Amino acid sequence: MITASRLNVGVFGLAVNKQKQFLLTQRNAPDSPATHLKWQIPGGGLESNESPEQTCLRELREEIGVQAQIAFPHPIASNYIWRKDQTSGQEDVNLIILTYIVDIGEQIPSDKNDAETLAWQWYSLDEVERLDTLPNVKATIRAAFTIIQ
Repeated sequence: MITASRLNVGVFGLAVNKQKQFLLTQRNAPDSPATHLKWQIPGGGLESNESPEQTCLRELREEIGVQAQIAFPHPIASNYIWRKDQTSGQEDVNLIILTYIVDIGEQIPSDKNDAETLAWQWYSLDEVERLDTLPNVKATIRAAFTIIQ
C-alpha cells in the first residue's frame, strides 16, 4: 500500500476544439527539473471556498486568460502520489485530480497570464501520445477522447 502524508486536490480544465484536439500548456518551472517543460492540462489547487467547477474556471482564467464553460458535468478522476525528495524534509503528497472537459469556443489562450505557463498548443490524441507530459495527462486525455466520441 502506498501512503502519503498530505492530500491535495487539483482541478483541471481540458479544452477540446471541433477538430477533437486538446489544449495543453507547457510548464515553466526551472527550479523543478521533474516538471519543467513538460506538457500539462491547465489547472490548479482547489481552494477551501470553491467548488471543483469554480476552481476549474478560475484556473483557466488565471493561467491562459479564457472564459471556459464546462462541457461535460462529470470530471475524469485520478490520483498520483507525488514523491518528494526525502533529503528536503518535505512530505509525499497524494494528489486527487479532477479534470473537466471544457469549451472555450474560438478564444485564443495566452501564455502571458501565468509565470508557470511557458506556451500552449492544440494537440490531437496521436500527438499527445508522443509528448513529454506530466503524470496522468495521457491517460486523462485518452479517457476524455472516449467521452467525446
